[in-house]
Amino acid sequence: AEAAALALSASPAPTLGATVTYTISNIPAAAVASADILSLIQQLPPVDLTPFGAAGCWRHVDLGTSSTVLLFGGPTASHTFTVPTGAAWLGFTISAQGASLVPGVNPLSVITSNGILSTFN
Repeated sequence: AEAAALALSASPAPTLGATVTYTISNIPAAAVASADILSLIQQLPPVDLTPFGAAGCWRHVDLGTSSTVLLFGGPTASHTFTVPTGAAWLGFTISAQGASLVPGVNPLSVITSNGILSTFN
């Protein structure tokens, strides 16, 4: 059956000292858990997850420089991130992506969201 794609959004804009809310939406009811993955490096080009069993899904974040926040429930789940203060952080970026563990949705049992690049201003 067709379903809305997993989607990640962030609000408000990541200004120094602000608290940004990352929200994953369209989480399927069958999801066991979801994750917001924050990374220091954006994966360019993104990695196609089809060979791993998740056709149509892509990895937009570098997992080697990432931190993961587990989220439970749905159809939306959120967490907050406080942007550091200090002029040294101006222009710094964080790459983010959502993922959900959904048994049986595909051989990997994982779906992924769009990627977001947050630039501190």
